[in-house]
Amino acid sequence: GGGWWAVHDIVDGRILVIIGDVTGHGVPAAMITAAAKAACDVGRALEGPRLTAARILELMNRAIYESARRRFVMTCFACVIDTRARSITYANAGHNFPYLYRHPSTLRDGESEITVLMSRGNRLGDVPDSTFAESSQALRSGDRLVFYTDGLIECESPTGEEYGEKRLRSAIRAAGDQGPAQMRDSLMTTAAQFYGNCPRKDDITLVVAQLV
Repeated sequence: GGGWWAVHDIVDGRILVIIGDVTGHGVPAAMITAAAKAACDVGRALEGPRLTAARILELMNRAIYESARRRFVMTCFACVIDTRARSITYANAGHNFPYLYRHPSTLRDGESEITVLMSRGNRLGDVPDSTFAESSQALRSGDRLVFYTDGLIECESPTGEEYGEKRLRSAIRAAGDQGPAQMRDSLMTTAAQFYGNCPRKDDITLVVAQLV
């Protein structure tokens, strides 16, 4: 119940994408997720075309702080993808860094490339007046964006070993020739094979997007 993601059109080819993960599990975590979604919806309505990744995190941060008073917090990554300018502008509230994958066919040296979309900030609900720095990255046609929550990399094998980011990056490269939906399914299948029959200790959310 604590994992959540959303995608919304803004204006002029700009798209808001958010992924977050509340601490804890079950109904209490789901209630904080609901507060985050409500704040996101209100923020979109109030800010309109002026909406930024940093601003939506600020609004969600205040809502979660007022709702949970630090009993629960949320990691969250928000970005605005500009399909016309071919760019992504993003801000992060303690969430796992997403990956930007480029296929070998789009690069001169013929080697695939994975870039970490790195940005840091306080978790939502930790500090009531948190602000969030934005970073930007140019995009190319065919680029893949892989967003995920920590359950994907922290769930364990039967021997107690975590899946980890290194295995995730290898799986992304291995699925590079597939479409975005097929890549998503392949990444989940590869991770599930690693977990085996072990109970999952956390929610798993995975989103794959491609710039056309």
